[in-house]
Amino acid sequence: MVELSQQKGVLRWSGAPLDDELLKVRKELESAIKSQAGGNLVIDLSEMTAVSSRVLSLLLCALRHAQSHGCTLKFSGISQGLYDMARVGGIESLLPLQRED
Repeated sequence: MVELSQQKGVLRWSGAPLDDELLKVRKELESAIKSQAGGNLVIDLSEMTAVSSRVLSLLLCALRHAQSHGCTLKFSGISQGLYDMARVGGIESLLPLQRED
């Protein structure tokens, strides 16, 4: 189960989406992005408990939606497992990752 909560330009993602939640999560991501149209949004993945191609697909959809709404999107707190999966698929360079200092 996924929980998304937004506060001051940061959308926190916790949990992992069940198969029947994927469309709902996508719509919530798109709504959060639309609310930041023309601005910036960071999606904090530090509490995400999923590593799957479906999650990567959701992140890429979110990125495409952000671009269409003039929203600068960054991902923070990505797990090593999810990053490695993106790297295997050759898409890690497409994900705008926020530096963790």
